[in-house]
Amino acid sequence: MKIAVIDSGVNGDREELKKYKIHHVSTELYCRDNKDNLGHGTAIAYILCKQMPEAEIVSFKLFEEHYWTQEEEIIDILENINNYYSDIDLIHLSNGITYICQYQRLYDLCQSLCEKKQFIISAYDNEGSISYPAAFNNAIGVSWNRLIRSVKQYYYIENSPVEILGYAGKQRLPWEKKEYKYVSGSSFVAPYITSRVARYKQENRQITLEEVKQRLLKDAEQIIEFPKFNARNDQLEKLQRIKKIRKAIVFPCNKEIIALVANTDLLSFEIVGAYDYKYSQHLNKNTREFVFGEAVANLWVDRVSNIDWEADFDTVIVGHLELISSIAKIDYCKLILDHCKKHKKNLFFFDDVHLQKNKEVLEEIAVNGNEVMSHIVRNINIGEMSYGSCHKIGSPTLAIVGTSPKQGKYNLQLSLRRRFLQDGYKIGQIGTEPSAQLFGMDVVFSNGYANTYTISAEDEILYLNKAIFEIGYRDIVIMGTQSNIIPYKFGNLGFITFHQQNSLIAFEPDACILCVNYNDDIDYIHRTIQVLRNYYLSKVIALVVFPFPKNYQWNVSDIDLEKITIENENKIKKILEDRFKIPTYINGKKEDMDLLYEECIEKFSYEL
Repeated sequence: MKIAVIDSGVNGDREELKKYKIHHVSTELYCRDNKDNLGHGTAIAYILCKQMPEAEIVSFKLFEEHYWTQEEEIIDILENINNYYSDIDLIHLSNGITYICQYQRLYDLCQSLCEKKQFIISAYDNEGSISYPAAFNNAIGVSWNRLIRSVKQYYYIENSPVEILGYAGKQRLPWEKKEYKYVSGSSFVAPYITSRVARYKQENRQITLEEVKQRLLKDAEQIIEFPKFNARNDQLEKLQRIKKIRKAIVFPCNKEIIALVANTDLLSFEIVGAYDYKYSQHLNKNTREFVFGEAVANLWVDRVSNIDWEADFDTVIVGHLELISSIAKIDYCKLILDHCKKHKKNLFFFDDVHLQKNKEVLEEIAVNGNEVMSHIVRNINIGEMSYGSCHKIGSPTLAIVGTSPKQGKYNLQLSLRRRFLQDGYKIGQIGTEPSAQLFGMDVVFSNGYANTYTISAEDEILYLNKAIFEIGYRDIVIMGTQSNIIPYKFGNLGFITFHQQNSLIAFEPDACILCVNYNDDIDYIHRTIQVLRNYYLSKVIALVVFPFPKNYQWNVSDIDLEKITIENENKIKKILEDRFKIPTYINGKKEDMDLLYEECIEKFSYEL
């Protein structure tokens, strides 16, 4: 039985190890010699030798002066084993990587070894992050839990990235030179599992990895089972349904719908009509009169009662209805549903709450062969499934954040999306608006107005984090947040920015663009920058000013916006740049958006 130990080397000349079969493979590319200067690999080899005295330990030295390693180094050693060491039975890694850029390459390599029955047993990161190859389904991942009282005991977890939980207590183990050290962590749990797998394989040389896992499950002190769940599949299913839309009409012309009308070049379908309710100030106006964007549709806004349901469109995109239904005293949701059922139209709803009240009509629409689509986030207890472990995002990450609601953050995200796509960049994007699905963003997590999910903060972070990670490596990944990042006040829980905080924790942005208002308090902007820098460890690379002072009027539901002058644009840019030494741009101004895009390219190329 040959066990490869990829670690800090092994001091085989120690008295405790002299009687065991240990030899070294040169890894001069990374390490000068085979001597263990850290003690970690020696301790691992000692456990393996004590548990499997007949085994031969083959040491591949990976660490020299510290415990961290590069993704490429692990891949190189595993490829070396895969190509030249067919006689190795098991591969033990009491280490791994958290930031992974070559996910598929590493996974395929582990799969090749698995098919040769050279099984990988890998420890999880002790700081709690998801790590690889431990989290792969073609390896055996080992972590620890304080409830387990013996090195011989372990829990087996089904449908979790963490499969094995072992002993968390301290062990006295040989270390560097002649020293002993009391240590704990997943590194020193994993060898016990490797030894157990070695005995299984000794009994049956043809055993498969699935059979090994079944033996581990059978011998476990306790079995914990979670439901199967794949965040990426959940997202892809939503995006696939969008492809059925060819021509759509929109209703009503509120903030979320206007984003579609303002960025028609980023849609995979055509908007052929815009409608609103009877009290709207947008009625009988061309969308280009009031819509803020770079690719605004040329549409006249008509009353919803004037929709020609026999016209050439296949889908109705319906924005938030609760407020206008209350004002007009009309159940617009039922009205739209009934017409779509009768005329066989698809529906895309922003409000899931309304759909829950109309199940019978929805079923009839489905029978007709039409789709009813929405942005719903499934309520699922994902926190327990991962034991709180988060993925590290290997791609460069950029967050669009703000100091208030309604300041063009979403339009800015779309503006950057447009430019990255035009230049051929492989972009990943997470949208927190329900319309994000319609723009083809990779992850849709609507956590702003009228969201209906009730999952915990922990589950919100873990779901979003998992969905982002499963996008895979991209040239850049962009995410926007809702409203403001930090509270204005603390007198009511409604002021606290829970969702925004959760989103940023899940995303861990390398850099942020901060959207501000023309009339924002300077001290509040400063506080926001400080929180982003000191709490989220994210650099603010640009400020973007929303060029419309917010003058709230006593009309039914709309805000009267009057754009600031060019003189005031230049004035506020100078004030902010002088105060914060951060480049400042005007939101929606084409030349400024071009400059901002160039700023992003430069910052991510050279500084981050």
